[in-house]
Amino acid sequence: MKRTFKLLFAGALERQVGRLLRRNPHVRMVAVGGSVGKTSTKLAIAAVLKQGYRVHYQEGNFNDPISIPLSIMNLPVPPLYNPFAWALTFTKVFRIVDRTYPDEIILVELGTDQPGDIPHFMKYLKPDIGVVTATTPEHIEMFKTTAAVIDEEFTLASHSQIAVVNGDDEGIRSHIKDLKLKVVTYGASGAVHFSGHKTRPDGGISTTLHVGGETVAVKTRVTGHHSLYALAAAAAVGRELGLSGAKIVKGLESFKPVAGRMNLLPGANGSIIIDDSYNASPDAVIAAITALEQTAKGRAIAVLGNMNELGSYARTGHEQVGAACGNLDLLVTIGASARDMIAPAAKNAGLKANQVQSFLSPYAAGEYLRPLLRAGDTVLVKGSQNRVFSEEATALLLRNDADRSKLVRQTPDWLAKKQAQFKAYE
Repeated sequence: MKRTFKLLFAGALERQVGRLLRRNPHVRMVAVGGSVGKTSTKLAIAAVLKQGYRVHYQEGNFNDPISIPLSIMNLPVPPLYNPFAWALTFTKVFRIVDRTYPDEIILVELGTDQPGDIPHFMKYLKPDIGVVTATTPEHIEMFKTTAAVIDEEFTLASHSQIAVVNGDDEGIRSHIKDLKLKVVTYGASGAVHFSGHKTRPDGGISTTLHVGGETVAVKTRVTGHHSLYALAAAAAVGRELGLSGAKIVKGLESFKPVAGRMNLLPGANGSIIIDDSYNASPDAVIAAITALEQTAKGRAIAVLGNMNELGSYARTGHEQVGAACGNLDLLVTIGASARDMIAPAAKNAGLKANQVQSFLSPYAAGEYLRPLLRAGDTVLVKGSQNRVFSEEATALLLRNDADRSKLVRQTPDWLAKKQAQFKAYE
């Protein structure tokens, strides 16, 4: 019954988005998809495009069949079974569609949980530019193979007028030749690329960006080499939409990490926290560990949780992460999968038994680690969402309690859900 209601409401909303786009031909659409890095890439693109356009986008992650149309209308999702709320919502939708759309660019993030999601979105969204960030294993429980994930994500590129894609991603490179449209690559190589990156004392990265015929210096506020991919994608989109190198640089230098995504926060006892707790996949965790090792001036410490929805890839993915932990000074894990797969692989990679500690809840992990921190330590915190919620470990490691507001999933509903999940481990 719930699925039926959602499909009915989603279909009605999608038809209204189609009407809105037909009535407003001046509006261009930029859509961002991929296995990892979508939200950071979307917000980096927004920071750049705002230097020359009126841009409509959402700070958060709105990427399901109901929330995407409503986000375009700038409306909240009403309770599913409240007919009065839905009646009011559709009244507002009709008014919005009948007016001239106030913005020049609609920027959306498209996620996929099951096969067919992206092709469905493409039935009513007609992106001028489709950005594909990466094609790593995700939702393998539903897709079964990495190849199926790649095919799904690349539907966005093939249904856009211009494809802006990560040219360093092997899965993407294998599909580029099949595209019958303009393709712009970005990354450490490609039409738009960065080079010569250097981590500054504040944790941010300075780099040189090559945008078409221009070469510009950028002093970013992001940390970790892999974070530069979001900025390169934003530069590529800005160039395609006619922005100058100066405006692109201004936008990139204004962009700062969002909650739960490589966000630098002051930690207890003079330490530094790299809060990357929003979600986790093997490639993203390994990239974050590399960033930790590049950033740390003192001890490099990682708090790593389970990675959900890997299906048959779970053991391989967790063990690959553990194998990347061999140079850490201390590893703390959260959850049974991290305990049983990441921790042993880390020991096989060279960590001693007293350098690895495992817990089933983020609260226990944070309480263990906080008194051990000292000045100069850098701590990476990363894990999946459900049954992990590693941001609660971050909360216990903060120097200032006020910085809890900078963490993900801090509403009363989320906090209650977390407490209920981990009550058994108290």
